[in-house]
Amino acid sequence: MRARGPWLTILVALLVVGPVVGRPAGAPVAQAAAPPEALFGAAIQVMSGQTPEQAVTSLESSIGRRLAAVRVWRLWEEPFPTAYDRWLRDGGRTVFLAVKPARADGRIIRWRDLADAPAGSALDREMISWAQRVKGYGARVHLTFHHEPDVTGTQGFGTSADYIAAWRRMVSTFRAQGVTNVEWVWNLVDSSFSVNTFRRAALWYPGDAWVDAIAGDGYNWYGCLRVGEAAARWRMFSDVYQGLRLFGLAHPTKPLVIAEMGTIEDPADPGRKAEWFADAQAALESPAWSQVRAVLYFNRPDTAPTKYCRWQAKTSPSSLSAFRTLATAPHFAATTVSRADLPAATLGGRVTGPAGAAIPGATVQIVDPATARTVVQARTGSAGRYLATVRPGTYDVRVAAPDWRGLGPRLLAGRAVSGASTLHVGLARANLVTFSGTIANSAGTLLASQQVALINSAGVLAVGLSNEAGAFRVTVPAGTYRMRLRSQGFRDVMSYELAGPIALGASRWAALTLPIRTLTTRVLDPAGAPVLHASVASPDCPGTRFAVTPGVTVEGTSCAGTGMTGESGVATHRLLPTSSPVGMTVTPPQGSRLASASTSVGSLSRDTSVTVRLRAR
Repeated sequence: MRARGPWLTILVALLVVGPVVGRPAGAPVAQAAAPPEALFGAAIQVMSGQTPEQAVTSLESSIGRRLAAVRVWRLWEEPFPTAYDRWLRDGGRTVFLAVKPARADGRIIRWRDLADAPAGSALDREMISWAQRVKGYGARVHLTFHHEPDVTGTQGFGTSADYIAAWRRMVSTFRAQGVTNVEWVWNLVDSSFSVNTFRRAALWYPGDAWVDAIAGDGYNWYGCLRVGEAAARWRMFSDVYQGLRLFGLAHPTKPLVIAEMGTIEDPADPGRKAEWFADAQAALESPAWSQVRAVLYFNRPDTAPTKYCRWQAKTSPSSLSAFRTLATAPHFAATTVSRADLPAATLGGRVTGPAGAAIPGATVQIVDPATARTVVQARTGSAGRYLATVRPGTYDVRVAAPDWRGLGPRLLAGRAVSGASTLHVGLARANLVTFSGTIANSAGTLLASQQVALINSAGVLAVGLSNEAGAFRVTVPAGTYRMRLRSQGFRDVMSYELAGPIALGASRWAALTLPIRTLTTRVLDPAGAPVLHASVASPDCPGTRFAVTPGVTVEGTSCAGTGMTGESGVATHRLLPTSSPVGMTVTPPQGSRLASASTSVGSLSRDTSVTVRLRAR
C-alpha cells in the first residue's frame, strides 16, 4: 500500500525480545490445577491389502489403546457418511471431517461463488445436502470447511475475505437446517499463526461467533522438506505450535486442536524422534498448554513434490515406544473436546498524558512475557479508554501514544490479568528525534512502500513507510536502536536487520540503498503455451550481507514466498542478491493435468529470468 501523505508513522509489535528470566518457556502464568484431559486421535495410513478399518485397528494394537478420534478428508462431491464413517461412529471414535470445495474431476469451487450462491441454486442445494448428511450421521462431527486455506488460496479459490464469507455461509446453512451435532473447527497451518504476511491467521479468522474450535497443522520437517527454512533446523513441539498457543490466548473461550502433528527421525541421532514425543507429552500436560483439547497425529508419509517425510510413529522401536507412552498417558483419556476451564479475562483502563489529558489512538499491546510476542493489541478511544480480552494470566503491557506526540512509550512488566482487571497508564514527555531520508534500489530508482523500523530496548517498534518519492521519516525518543528494513514484494516480505545499533542523540538524515533483484519466472506447458494461475514458490532463505549506506551493513534473507503466474504465465519476485542458489517450486493450478516441478536459480547478482516447462502427469 502506498503512503497517502508525505509521512506515515505507525506502531507495531516487536516479535523477538529476550525472555523474562524465571518463567517457564511458553507459560503466561502458573496454575495449580492439572489441565483438563485432551482427546487423542490420528490420521491413518492404509497399507496395500488393508481396509481402512484394518488400518485403524492395526495402529491401535501397536499403541495399546483405541483412538478417540480419526481424521478424514473429503472432496465436495464425495459421499458422507460412508460405511467406514459409520464403523468409526459405532466403535466410539469421533470423526474430524475436512471438506474441500473441489470436485472429483479437479475443478475448484471458488469461495466467493459459495458465499454468494443464490437460494435454490446448485451450490446452495449442495451445501444443504452436506448439512443434512452431517445431521443424519447420528453422532458429533468436528467439521472443517477447507482446511489450510492459507496455503491453498493461491490455487484460485480466492482471498481471505472470500474464504471468511464462504465459511460463514456454510455455518449459516447448517444452522438453518437445524444441525446440532456439528462442531466447526477452523484450521490453518502452524506458520500462519506467526507470520505477518497475507497468510496471517487473523486475516482468515471468521470470528468467534462462527467458530467452535481453533486448529493448527504443524510438523518438524527437519531434513525431509528439501527446500526452505522449515527444514533447516530441528523444531521441538513448542517451536512448531507456539503461534497457535498465542493465538488461542486472544480467543480464550475456544479450545485448541492440533489437527495434524508429525515429526521425522534424525539420521544422525536415532533417538531424537522419541525425545520429540516425550517433549510433546510434557508440554501438553503442562498448564501453559491447557487450552489444547485435542491432538491428532499424522500417521502417514508425505510424498508430495520436494518432500519425502516418514511421519509414521513406527519408524523405529524407540519412536514407537515413546509414541505409545504419549498416546496412553492419562492426560489423553478424553472422549470429547472438553470446554471446561476456558475462562476469559479483560484488561481495560485509560491512557493519559502528563496533565492527565486523555490520549485517543494510543496503542496498548498485551504481550506474552516468555516469547515477547503480542497476544492482543488495542487502541484507545476518544476518551483515552481501551479494553482487551485475553486468557487469564500474567502479561507484559506496552503502551505508546500515536505518532509519539512528544511522549515516551512505557513497558509495564508482569501484570496479572484475571476477571475484569484495570490498568491506567500515564505517559511522560520525552526528547524526540527523527530518522529520515530516502530509499532507492541499486539503480537509483526511489522506492515507495518500504518500511524502516527502529527497535528500542523496551521492545517498542516505530515504523516509517516511504512515500511515492521514496522518502521516509520515523520519530522516536532519543536513544539507541536497531534498524530493520522490510521490502514489500510480490506477496512476499524481505526483512533485513542491521548488524549493529544506531545511536540517535539527535535527528539524522540518510540515503538508503536496497540492492533488490527481480526474479521473473515464466511457466510453460509441454507445447510451449503459458500456464496461467500456477503457483511459483521460492521458499529458500539464503542469507546475505550488504551495505545500505557507507558504514552501515545489513544482514538479510531472500524469502520470496509464493507468487502466481496470473493471466500472463509469468510470476515476479523481488529478492536480495545472493551468492548461493535459490530453489524454485512450481505447482500447476488445481485440476491441471500437469506435474509440479522444482528447479534452482544461480546467484542473484543481477535481475534474472527463468523458464520452467511443466510435464504432463
